[in-house]
Amino acid sequence: MLHAIALDDEPIALELLADYAARLPQLQLRHTFTDPFEAMRYLQQQPVDLLFLDIQMPDLSGFQLLNTLQSLPPALVFTTAYRQFGVEGFNVDAVDYLLKPYDFERFAKAVNKALDWVEARGKTPAPAAPPAFIFIKSEHQLVKVRLEEIRWLEAWGDYVKVYTGSDKPLLTLTHLGVFAEVLPADAFVRVHRSFIVQLAHITLIQRNRIFIGAKNIPVGDAYAEEFYRKLPEL
Repeated sequence: MLHAIALDDEPIALELLADYAARLPQLQLRHTFTDPFEAMRYLQQQPVDLLFLDIQMPDLSGFQLLNTLQSLPPALVFTTAYRQFGVEGFNVDAVDYLLKPYDFERFAKAVNKALDWVEARGKTPAPAAPPAFIFIKSEHQLVKVRLEEIRWLEAWGDYVKVYTGSDKPLLTLTHLGVFAEVLPADAFVRVHRSFIVQLAHITLIQRNRIFIGAKNIPVGDAYAEEFYRKLPEL
């Protein structure tokens, strides 16, 4: 059984792929994405055997997404309407290259090639190790941020401010809940509907107030029990 996800900026293409995948007993399509950044966050936390990947997408190409993967990449099957990417696709060891529009027979052939590739590699992906860094989209670019540098995150309307050791926080258009799902749960904890903190950077706790240096962060009643449970105490 191959566990797979698919990324394509065209919802109709994903619907067709999902329909084909449902017909193959050797394939389980776990998730489909139209947003490459959501797919990237998923892959940082959830290992899969096979990735169906579009190449030409707004904001982030399929090749750029591959460069963000920290662990051994899954089997790759590119899906694209552009023939000119074929050579480049095989240069990154793609298992197959599906040129749109493709039919079920061609899709099944690609899946079987991926199954042979995974078996030849001798293993399915091991559980993903906690990432040492993440890429955060800010001001139309991807910024690499080491997790150990993140002190706290603060919701700010439709954005999140990510505070590190630098004077200016990174501002990214997303929701705090997305970070809550991606960041390692043993190091980061949500303490308020507007705040996530890294435990290692807390300098003082007074009642339901956290201090990270001079920053004063409230602990919400709904989050207090989980926060105090995670605190290492003597």
